Formats: sequence, structure tokens, C-alpha cells
Amino acid sequence: DKIYFLAAVENTTSTYDDGEVLGSFIGALALDTFEVKFTQKISETHKFEGLTLYTNSKEKIEFLLCEDKDTEILETAIYKLTLDKNFKN
Repeated sequence: DKIYFLAAVENTTSTYDDGEVLGSFIGALALDTFEVKFTQKISETHKFEGLTLYTNSKEKIEFLLCEDKDTEILETAIYKLTLDKNFKN
């Protein structure tokens, strides 16, 4: 019943040129109304731009994340993010 999303923040006025990474957020929208249900900062230093569902249970939901390191190297580390479904924001 939710659409999860990532948002990365960079210190730049350009929509094309990269800037200093200021952090990444995860959030969720209600599927039926697109109301923002929550946002949470998940990193001060990583620029996460890839998100996929890993596990989904009654108590928690887990995602795999990948980072855009803004380099010519076409490699990334994969991170796991766990969210408690009973957490009230």
C-alpha cells in the first residue's frame, strides 16, 4: 500500500553537474493518494540512487541500496536498509 523512494541531496545549483553530497533520504507515499507517509535521513555522506525490495515481513521491510559515487568506475557497493514497520514517525 506504499511506494518507497530515495532522494539524494547535493550542494549544487545545476541539474546536471554534481556537487558535494549532503545526504540521502528514504520515504514512502500512500499508493492511493500519493500523500507522503514519512521521510527519514539514512546517510549524511552517501548518495543512494538505487532501491530494490529485499524482504518484506509483518515486522520489517528490507531494501538493497546502491550508491552513485560520481566517478568513472562502474562499480558500487550494495547496502542493506531495514525499516521497522511498527515505527511511528
